[in-house]
Formats: sequence, structure tokens, C-alpha cells
Amino acid sequence: MQSLVETHLFRDREGANRLVEETKTEKEVLNLAVRLEKDSILFFKSLSGMVKPEKRKIIEDLIAQEELHLSKLAQLRREIEG
Repeated sequence: MQSLVETHLFRDREGANRLVEETKTEKEVLNLAVRLEKDSILFFKSLSGMVKPEKRKIIEDLIAQEELHLSKLAQLRREIEG
């Protein structure tokens, strides 16, 4: 879990700002968004095993939302690639 937190893209505001400034094209923005969604899914999946069974549904719902976001981003990426 700690390694996920330490390697997450947005460990601090400065790092987040730097990533945003470095993205210039629509494709780069979508690629960054995909990476963030994937990181979130991994993070929530690791949390799932640490919460009480009666609370896992909340985490599973969050994972499902992130997977939906990932699917929409993939569709957008396909559209801009033509």
C-alpha cells in the first residue's frame, strides 16, 4: 500500500501542476487521464482487502466508477486518433 501512495502521480500539488503544464496536446491529456484512472483502480483494489467486509461494497462501487471513466477515456482516445 505504501508503495502505491509513494508512486502515485499526484503526491503533491507541485508535481500535479508540473504534469498539467507538461501536457500540450489532447492526446497527452487523455493519456494522463488514463494513467490517473488506472492508478486509482489499483489504489482502491489494494484498499479493498484492508476494509471490513461490510464496507467493501463502497470500494467496489468506486472501482466500478473508475473503470467506467477509463472506458470513456479509451473511447475518446479512439475518436481523436480517427
